[in-house]
Amino acid sequence: MHRLVLLFLFLGLQACAFSQTPKSYPDKPIHLVVPFQAGGAADQMARILAEGLGEQLKQAVWVEDRPGATGLIGTRYVARAAPDGYTLVVGHSDSIVLHGLTHASREPDPASGLVPVAFVGRIPGVLIARPGSGIASGWDLIRRARQAPGQITLASWGLGSTIHLGLEWMNQIAGIQLLHVPYGGTPAAIAAFYAGQVDLVFVTAEMALAAAQAGRARIVGASSRELAQQIPAIPWLGDQGFANLELDTWYGILAPRETAPGILTQLHHDINALLSQAKTVQRLQMAGFQLKPMPRGQFSELIVSERQHWQTLITERHIPLLED
Repeated sequence: MHRLVLLFLFLGLQACAFSQTPKSYPDKPIHLVVPFQAGGAADQMARILAEGLGEQLKQAVWVEDRPGATGLIGTRYVARAAPDGYTLVVGHSDSIVLHGLTHASREPDPASGLVPVAFVGRIPGVLIARPGSGIASGWDLIRRARQAPGQITLASWGLGSTIHLGLEWMNQIAGIQLLHVPYGGTPAAIAAFYAGQVDLVFVTAEMALAAAQAGRARIVGASSRELAQQIPAIPWLGDQGFANLELDTWYGILAPRETAPGILTQLHHDINALLSQAKTVQRLQMAGFQLKPMPRGQFSELIVSERQHWQTLITERHIPLLED
């Protein structure tokens, strides 16, 4: 009898393991949801990954853009999706970390319904200024901002975004008052800058260098020490009056929370294998990404630590909560 019980227990465990990682997965197309505008960094990353994953998994990976509310609409859609590994979302600092801190929603934070699959990388920003603004460094910016409080404008891709809170961090560090001007996405914010509607905007290093060479902008500084070390022509804002400023956006893939561990492990392995391929690395780097693969547990810890950092800033700066 004892052996019979052990046999049934063994078979039960085997069945459980099988149910967690279906051998047929994936046997239909996977939907990779981008909760931001088409053409932005998240969309570019998704299409690069979708192409490579499709080849690896021998199954179609469809990119589906569901923009709106600084990533809320698409993120919430995936958080409510079936946890079967067939609906994933491109996670971003704003939608995964900031939305639950900056919005007074009656609904649960959509990120609470998601679990990390794979961290992809970061895009550090470079602050550029209008050629005629008289701003060519962080020190220039601080000086002019003190001369004209609340009159120097900085564009972002939306209220409650990384750049919105980053501006408040810059104001706090330097004791200045830059004016935040939100737009409906990164392309719109950059277009507004080139149309002369705002004084400052954060762009990728490649865009900043091209704009400076064409005389369309002046480089103020990098938001990341690491980026400044890689490109000496772009000095770090942290060395120009904005001490310790590290402001970038990260991107990763997440799935509905109850997704089977075996599927999460498989996807994590497949995505990281893709991120080690030279072709994928080159394409993502051209889009401005600094690739930083990490274990899923470390990805979870990153989300927690960033929430703590931004919550402190929101409290200290008395930043009002937003409605969805």
